[in-house]
Amino acid sequence: MATCKITAHKFQDVRIDLKKALAIRDLELSFDQMQADDEIGKLISFVSLHYHEPNGLLYCGLTSFANQVLISFDPDTKKFIDLEYQNRGICERFDVKIHRSLESDGQGNILLAMAGLHDPKVNPEAEGGRLLRLYPDSGEIEVLGRPIPRDYIQTFAYDHHRRIFYGNGYPLGKTFRFDLDSGKTIELEEDIYAHKSRCDSEGNLWELSRVNTRPIHHVPEEDLEMMRTYFETTDRIPLLYKYNPDDGYQFFDEGLPLVSGGAQTLANGLDVGDGGMYLSTNRGGLYWVDKVTGQVDEIAFHPGGRLEGIAYDKNRGLLFLGGGTFYLTHVFVVDVEKRRVITPFWPLADTDQNIRCIIVHDLTVTQRNGHYLVHIGETDNPNRSGYLWECDIQI
Repeated sequence: MATCKITAHKFQDVRIDLKKALAIRDLELSFDQMQADDEIGKLISFVSLHYHEPNGLLYCGLTSFANQVLISFDPDTKKFIDLEYQNRGICERFDVKIHRSLESDGQGNILLAMAGLHDPKVNPEAEGGRLLRLYPDSGEIEVLGRPIPRDYIQTFAYDHHRRIFYGNGYPLGKTFRFDLDSGKTIELEEDIYAHKSRCDSEGNLWELSRVNTRPIHHVPEEDLEMMRTYFETTDRIPLLYKYNPDDGYQFFDEGLPLVSGGAQTLANGLDVGDGGMYLSTNRGGLYWVDKVTGQVDEIAFHPGGRLEGIAYDKNRGLLFLGGGTFYLTHVFVVDVEKRRVITPFWPLADTDQNIRCIIVHDLTVTQRNGHYLVHIGETDNPNRSGYLWECDIQI
């Protein structure tokens, strides 16, 4: 029988009362006010995770108004190390989170990007997020480029073959393609909406179009019009596509199904080498998509939505997944060969401390002493710092 023991690890351990939490929300504090408040600076979130196998460390990208955005965690000693990005000469004041962007460069180093939380009207001096590379052996960080002036990078997908980044920004909402060799940025025809963008093993970017859609099959147009009018919902299903600059856009007719009359968006994705792309969504769906035909198979559906975390153990063909919002958060496992869930949806809770993760944001997996250690990042807790959740799983 599969088992799971969950422990919450605390890098910062600050809690604010309801009155202050509501004041932060209702008073709409400016970026400058948020950054000046020491307590708010410690209300961190774990928004990006990357396990670096050569040194056995987990790298964590944080949200932090104190610019303390990059730390590591040792799964053996259970100790955090501050990598002190906030004290480096490359740190800029508006670098307040590393959001859904830690990724291997395929050469033993780690790619990352800077996201922001400011209002561009109030802070026009913010120059824009940068792409960077961390060299784990030396600890040095190299600046690779600033793809879009004044816009900060929410996520990127990296094409290792062509050395191209694809991403989207906040607060301007721009979509970009950045060529690492030339340093040039190109605007794409299709916007990127994924919370974590992904490329497959051939370097294709996977996304859902908002320009190219189709109606629900097998329903007459009059009935669709009635649904749209009466329920004020949609009948248009965004088409899945894959893209690379050599072959252009390839759209697939099947798409992902609507949920309760609303279109899904991608939360994450992974190519495990079985001929398909595993895609998870903001509504909690997990799908396998044939990379050639676009055929879609539903594998699982998580009731808490936002299936953000996905990682793979190639030795046993297991997918580890984490997702959920507003304390309906879980971790579970899928057998890739069987394409089905093989464990319970374990609640993401530390029963010894009587605490639970509010919203899942990312996930990694590694093995220790025959056990799987799944680490999950927590985000958007309004009254305490987010925690790193360790799930000790035996299967």
